[in-house]
Amino acid sequence: GAFTKSAQFPFHFWLPGAMAAPTPVSAYLHSATMVKAGVFLLARLNPALGGTPLWTGMLVAFGATTMVLGAFLAWQQRDLKRILAYSTVSALGTLVLLIGIGTDVALKAAIVFLVVHSLYKGALFLVAGAVDHATGSRDVTELSGLARAMPWTAGAGALAALSMAGLPPFFGFVGKELIYEATLYAPNWVVILTVAAVVANVFNVVVAGLVALRPFWGTPSAHAEHAHEGGFFMVLGPAFLATLGLLAGLLLTPVSSLFVGPAVSALAGESTKIKLSLWHGINPMLMLSVLTVALGAVIYRFRSGLSAPMTAATGWVEVAPSRLYQVALDGLKVGSVGLTKRLQTGHLRRYVRVVLLAALILVGGALVIGSTWPQFSQPLDVRFHEVALAVIMLVAAFLVARTTSRLVAVTSLGVVGFGMSIFFVLLGAPDLAMTQFAVETLTVLLFVLVLYRLPRFAALTGQGDKIIDGIVAVAGGVLMALIVLIAIDLPHPTTLTSYFAENSLALANGRNVVNVILVDFRSLDTLGEIIVLAIAATGVYALMKLRMEK
Repeated sequence: GAFTKSAQFPFHFWLPGAMAAPTPVSAYLHSATMVKAGVFLLARLNPALGGTPLWTGMLVAFGATTMVLGAFLAWQQRDLKRILAYSTVSALGTLVLLIGIGTDVALKAAIVFLVVHSLYKGALFLVAGAVDHATGSRDVTELSGLARAMPWTAGAGALAALSMAGLPPFFGFVGKELIYEATLYAPNWVVILTVAAVVANVFNVVVAGLVALRPFWGTPSAHAEHAHEGGFFMVLGPAFLATLGLLAGLLLTPVSSLFVGPAVSALAGESTKIKLSLWHGINPMLMLSVLTVALGAVIYRFRSGLSAPMTAATGWVEVAPSRLYQVALDGLKVGSVGLTKRLQTGHLRRYVRVVLLAALILVGGALVIGSTWPQFSQPLDVRFHEVALAVIMLVAAFLVARTTSRLVAVTSLGVVGFGMSIFFVLLGAPDLAMTQFAVETLTVLLFVLVLYRLPRFAALTGQGDKIIDGIVAVAGGVLMALIVLIAIDLPHPTTLTSYFAENSLALANGRNVVNVILVDFRSLDTLGEIIVLAIAATGVYALMKLRMEK
């Protein structure tokens, strides 16, 4: 879920595809908010799950792959918003990678880069929107020389691009050096992660040039003839964000104490002191930063000769995940249709069979695995008339299943129900027996009333289905009998019995303990059952009133 939300490979393709939104919305979504929700979730879970092999392996592998893939695909695009969208994918992969590494330096780098990306990406998206508004185009191959007509927008874009490229004294330089430090001192895969970070940042330098240099400098294009600077507020947004990226790099002490330190402490699960600095001397991180900018400048200079063959050789990387996703959706649709046809047959008999089979497999399997069987710890005291009554009920139940007369079936059902009522009388539950008598009487009357509305009796199932239904029904009955016998053998607490007996009259003014339990002590349960019955009755009434066209 977190990988999908934050566009990690192979779910990254949705983010560039969401570029239909207006540019201010894209700036809001891609800078620091919606797409980082998955990263935020991973960060909050890191204190509990961080350090485990599965957590570290998944986050590092998916994060590094997304980081490199997003940056690589970004510089091959022509649309300004798609370029920035793929660079956002790369940034999200970087954050996931840093959380996966999990060291103090990596967590510090994650927080710093989170702020860095929020500032420069929001500014660059607004710059792209201003260019689109002024020229009607976002194609970088058609845009150049806009700086004369849009000087303030060009300046804001240049500041944001310098932070994205990681040049001092911008905050992006601090973030890039921390990323290199995190990979160089990672617990594992040092060389692979460092190379991946360098490759991704090299392409980010190229992207910064494509977005902030290519449209504004060089020979004016045809679009530059009618381009114009936007209004004050259109310029204010990107200029403000880009300037913050510069000021944050110059004011590292307050930024560390007010923002980075508390955030890193939350990620690490303990109080952590953070100190940021622009200059640490000549070290491996600085050398990698210089190498990154140099390689990025070279690729940007010769991009026209490199882009076409690279796109031809690796174009499938961009489209394959989305096509696989569509194939998976189509397969899910076909499978769902087939499964629905198989399960939703429209026959109540099949639905009941599936429910009973599921209960038999799950509950019966649990009884077999747990070797839970009735112990018969109490002696059986069965009398002749009880056996005779049970036999009569069994014969009546058999007649219900075998008869071809609805009247005989209804009568046999009544025999089963009234036999159960007699059992309640024999076992000393007259109130329950009276309730059962009333229910059975009403049930038989209802069946008789609807008999004349039913179509002629017809055999709709074959002998094989009847045998299967009979086996499932008998097995279900045996399972329920086993559950009852097992429940009888379990120890029963006497405190509840005493409580209900002592408080039925005192609290509920009732002498019938069973009725008091149903109406007072468990009134919400009873209310729920009444609501269910009322809904069912309403549905039946609506069906009876429905006038179907013949």
